[in-house]
Amino acid sequence: MNLRQLQGKEIINLATGEKLGLIAEVELTFEQETGNLNSLLIPVEKGIFDFLGEEHFLEIPWDSIVKIGAEVIVINLGNEE
Repeated sequence: MNLRQLQGKEIINLATGEKLGLIAEVELTFEQETGNLNSLLIPVEKGIFDFLGEEHFLEIPWDSIVKIGAEVIVINLGNEE
């Protein structure tokens, strides 16, 4: 699977049913030595004045991904949000 195949998929947290964002808005982190994917970083809004401060991200460890489907990626973050 490549990044192009992930683009446009919606990310859903299995634990809460919450929609977390689209892959188009996601940054990826990699292990430097192996090149393996570590996590997805999704920008999140913390409040009405976010545009004044720094951007906040929700980090989703790659091993928390439960299923990658045709339109969605299901993850399980439990109550760690």
